[in-house]
Order: sequence, then C-alpha cells, then structure tokens
Amino acid sequence: MNPQLEQKLKTFARRIGLELSRARPTVASLILSRQVDCVFDVGAHEGEFAQSLRAGGYAARIVSFEPVLSSFERLKLNAASDGRWILNNYALGAAPGVGSINVAANTVFSSLLPTTAYADEYYPGASVVRQEKVKIERFDDVYPKLKGSRNFLKVDAQGFEPSVLKGAEEALKDLGGVQLELPCTNLYANSWSFAEGIAFMEAKGFALAQTRPVIFSAEDPQRLVELDCVFVKSK
Repeated sequence: MNPQLEQKLKTFARRIGLELSRARPTVASLILSRQVDCVFDVGAHEGEFAQSLRAGGYAARIVSFEPVLSSFERLKLNAASDGRWILNNYALGAAPGVGSINVAANTVFSSLLPTTAYADEYYPGASVVRQEKVKIERFDDVYPKLKGSRNFLKVDAQGFEPSVLKGAEEALKDLGGVQLELPCTNLYANSWSFAEGIAFMEAKGFALAQTRPVIFSAEDPQRLVELDCVFVKSK
C-alpha cells in the first residue's frame, strides 16, 4: 500500500474511533517469508514449537530432536498424523557421545546442565527428579543428510545452546535463520549470558530480527528472565 494513503486511512480511522495496525510478525510468518522448506527443532519437548508453526501456516518439513524419553513419547503422539514431521530421540552438542540429562519435575526445564541457585529458589518445577543417559550427536554430522534448500534452526536446549551451536559451525554458514532461547537471568550453570549469545550470532553473520518473552521473574513479575530471539542472515 502507498505509505501516504495508508497514513490517511489510519488518520481517518482514528477520527471515527478505530485503530488500524499491521499484524505483528511471528516466527512462522518470518519462516514463510523466507520460503523455508526445512525447520530443525532442537529441544522439541512435546512438539509445542512445531505445532505453533503448523498453526501459523507452515506446511513443509520439520525435523525435531528431543532426548528425554517421556517427552519424546508425547512428541510421537503429537506428530503421529503429520507425514512431514521427522523425530529423533537424542540430544545435540559440541561432540558426539553420551551424556546425563537432568529430568525436571516440569520436563520443559530438563537440561544437560545443572540449575543455578536462582532457579532452585524460585522455580520448583526445575528441580531434578531423575537423570537419564542420552545419546549426543553433532548438528554438523546430521544436517547434510536432512537439510532442505532453505533451512531454519530453532534451539531451546535449556542453557545448552552454546554447545549445540559449537557442533553446528558448518551448518550456520548455510542456515537462513536461527531462533535461540537466551537468558536475562541464568537458570542453568555454565551457560552464556544474553550479551554473549547476541555477540556470538553477530560474529556468525546473523542479525536480530524478532524477540518474544518466555519467562518473567517469579520474584518480580515485571522483569524478564528468558526470551526467544530470532536471527536472520545479515551477510
């Protein structure tokens, strides 16, 4: 639409008590705008992210990775009728091997890293109820066999994002976009800060395109603890 005409319409609408605005961009709309044909969903949990993409109109291939067995069983149920949704029951990290994942009371908090004192005090759902041995692969090793022509990576690994990306050095050169969960306050020990995550992605040639809140502080509901950050290739 012509910008001048759009402004005139907004001005007229305000006079009669209406407010015209464009739809807020979403990760699904960004993925569709880039004509992505393969989304990698690392830390899939029970499939919530993939389901949100389907609800947003994305119909192409999704490749999910979820190491916690109970979450993976729920993931299988949610993906059962979707022929373009591929599932993998292992974690991704800096090197292949076997790790011990801390399964939390609320499995969305499960991580290969220990929780911080802050998480232990304010987030009872993050408390560890058991540990599971899980297989770990490098994203660079599995990416060439699974990738499409235009690819997007989402990583929600509960503080393990730096290790996942260390194992994705080659793939990052090919990816058109990445979504990461970054902390304002760390719930997991030995992870990175928000600033370190942004700096890492900038160094890899990605620019921040979208953000959305994930968790607000249990002690101060006005303060953000974690947010999803969507990056697009800038160079």
